Amino acid sequence: MMRIMNDLNLKTLAERATAIAEAAGREILSIYAAGFEVEHKADASPLTTADNAAHDLIDAELRALTPEIPVLSEEGGIPDWAERGQWPRLLAGGPARWHPGVRQTQRRVHREYRPD
Repeated sequence: MMRIMNDLNLKTLAERATAIAEAAGREILSIYAAGFEVEHKADASPLTTADNAAHDLIDAELRALTPEIPVLSEEGGIPDWAERGQWPRLLAGGPARWHPGVRQTQRRVHREYRPD
């Protein structure tokens, strides 16, 4: 069997990525429960302190898990194509929006904080 990402196989990667997403979801929900601040991105979509905290957690954990593979995420900034085009693979990190409860809360945030 082909070695993937050194000694990390796809099943292990999926299990660890799932655990990272669940931890980010719990982080988001705890911040939403305690109160949060909202900024707006260039496209006027809301960006909460919970989004940033989840991004930071996901980014750090994925980089620690697979340091040889770049992590690409909207909140982390997107490098120019000249750099990205050289990557043979990447991990896409993003907010844990599919964690139970997070999706409903983010819908509320978007309704309340997105300017029309």
